[in-house]
Amino acid sequence: MSLSNTEKQTPFQRWLYRVQTSLGS
Repeated sequence: MSLSNTEKQTPFQRWLYRVQTSLGS
């Protein structure tokens, strides 16, 4: 995912992105 697109994503997609980054994936 691209950080520049985060604001255009749904709350779930933003949550999923944060989970992935917190896991270091």
